[in-house]
Amino acid sequence: MAVTSPSVQLEGASIWFRTNSPQLGAQTRVGGKLVKRNGRTCIEALNEVSLTIRAGQRVGVVGINGSGKSTLLRLLAGIYQPDGGRVSVQGRVSTLFSTTVGMSVHATAMDNIRDVATLMGMGRRDRERVVEDIIDFAEIGDFAHLPMRTYSTGMRARVGFGIATALEPSVLLVDEIMGTGDARFQAKARSRMENLIGDAGILILASHSAPIINTFCDTLIWLDRGSLVEVGPRDEVEPRFREALNKK
Repeated sequence: MAVTSPSVQLEGASIWFRTNSPQLGAQTRVGGKLVKRNGRTCIEALNEVSLTIRAGQRVGVVGINGSGKSTLLRLLAGIYQPDGGRVSVQGRVSTLFSTTVGMSVHATAMDNIRDVATLMGMGRRDRERVVEDIIDFAEIGDFAHLPMRTYSTGMRARVGFGIATALEPSVLLVDEIMGTGDARFQAKARSRMENLIGDAGILILASHSAPIINTFCDTLIWLDRGSLVEVGPRDEVEPRFREALNKK
């Protein structure tokens, strides 16, 4: 059976967040556009975005706050469904959005890790291997057997980061790269992140950090108020984006 290469394709994809207000308020310079749909005010978070991403690409998503970066990633992850257009994602998707999303504070770290591994379709042997790897990475020792409500915020974040970076995805979606712990541990987390990115078939990373974008990405998607401004090689798009940003 042939293995399908990972790919991402959007054709006129749109997302509208409906509000309770029937009035169209004042427009702002940031955030999605406010529009009327069926007599109600909606936030047009993404507006007819079309793009294709193929295996091997390392894509950065840039734009000011409210431009639609996080919405785009959540659309690709299947968290949001498009209100218009079509979205196709081929390959196993892994997300690194928030390091604690989906974890139960009433369960132990070991139970949380096993639950995630089971949802990803892992067999028992692979689950136990992943548990051992994450517990070792997070450096939580015997706390692994205690409910996560007893952990510090940093301990929970390290376990969550370990879970998010333990699986080898075909498509890796990253919404900013957050600091986790002290400087020594941050260096350890960065090394793990770099290995994960290297193994991913496709990387799509949203960030405000130029050094991070320049380190990891070769292609840029530039969004503004939910609309696609430009997509292309990083060295061509990045200077134009920075120039526009400075003018604003």
